[in-house]
Amino acid sequence: MTICDYGIAMIRKVNPRLSYKRYTIQILPELSKAIGIERKFIDMTRDDVLFYLDNCRKPENEDPLHKWIGTYNSELVAIFRFFKWLHYSSIDNIARPANNTSFVITMCVKHSVSLQWLHQISYFGS
Repeated sequence: MTICDYGIAMIRKVNPRLSYKRYTIQILPELSKAIGIERKFIDMTRDDVLFYLDNCRKPENEDPLHKWIGTYNSELVAIFRFFKWLHYSSIDNIARPANNTSFVITMCVKHSVSLQWLHQISYFGS
């Protein structure tokens, strides 16, 4: 029911694209399944969210271009927006705190080389 309420509130306030609505509605049940269905969203902690997000991480040999970082950051933003709505839905936007300090998770930064650079290197190596 919470996810439905969030979807309705999101449509009323933001009017997001259909793809973003689908993406968000897909992530939240996955988060719930990963943590445990019996646990309510309001009771989830930062560590629970990090446990879920750690499933996005891939080792270097599986993902040398670090594409998992884009997935991680996109899911983090969607989850953060949901929890901000969940904890502060009864407060007007102006009165809401800018940052929920009890739930701060930093985004991953991509430290990989560009494909063009890798392509140039391959010419020198042969």
